[in-house]
Amino acid sequence: MGAPLPSAAGCVRIQYKGLTQGHPWVNTVFLNSQGPGYLVGDLNALALAAGNAWGSALAACASAATTCNLVEALDISKPDGLLGSSNAQHTGLIVATNPLPVSAAICFSEKVALRWRGGHPRFYLPAPTISEIQNGSTFTSAFVLTANTAADNYLTAMNAISIGGSAHHMVAVRYYSQKAVLASPKVLPIMDITVHTRLDSQRRRLGREVA
Repeated sequence: MGAPLPSAAGCVRIQYKGLTQGHPWVNTVFLNSQGPGYLVGDLNALALAAGNAWGSALAACASAATTCNLVEALDISKPDGLLGSSNAQHTGLIVATNPLPVSAAICFSEKVALRWRGGHPRFYLPAPTISEIQNGSTFTSAFVLTANTAADNYLTAMNAISIGGSAHHMVAVRYYSQKAVLASPKVLPIMDITVHTRLDSQRRRLGREVA
C-alpha cells in the first residue's frame, strides 16, 4: 500500500457508483466548502444532494441501462475524515435499445484557471446507445447539445448545494506535479464542463477475460 495522499483543505470527495448493463462503474468528483467541518449527517445530506444533481442533470445523457445506486461523500480535509452516503437510485433517461459496449464512455472535461502539461480534470459516464453515434466514433450534434446542457445543469446543481449553512462549489483537486506528490494539493474551482465529441472508453469495465 502506498503512502496516503495529503489532505485537501475544505474538500469532500464525491464518488458515484452504479451499474451499466449489469457491470459496475464509478465516477469521482470533488466539492469544496469553507464551512467548519462535517458530521456524518452532513455528509449523508451532501451525498444525497450530489446524487440528486446526477439524477436531475446527467441522467439526461445516460441510457436506461445505466443506474446510479450509491453516492459516497468522504471528508478529505483531514486524514481521518468521516464518510457519508446515500443509496437513492437514479436511472438514465435514454431508451436502452441497441446499447453500446459497457466499455464505451462519455468524457467530460472540467475547465480550471490553470494550465499544465499532462492530464487535466475530467470524469466519465457510461455511453448511451448506438442511436447517439455517427461515423462509428463521434456523437451526433443533437446528443452533444444534450450532453453539454446536462453538464451545465450538473455544475449549476452542484454549486447550489448548501449543507449546514455552508455553500459548496465543484472543484478539481490536483495532487501531483511533475510526477511528484504536492505537499498541499491545489484546489481549483471548476469554471465550465464540456463533453468530448468523440466516443471514449473505459476498458476496465469489461472485466478480466474468462478462459
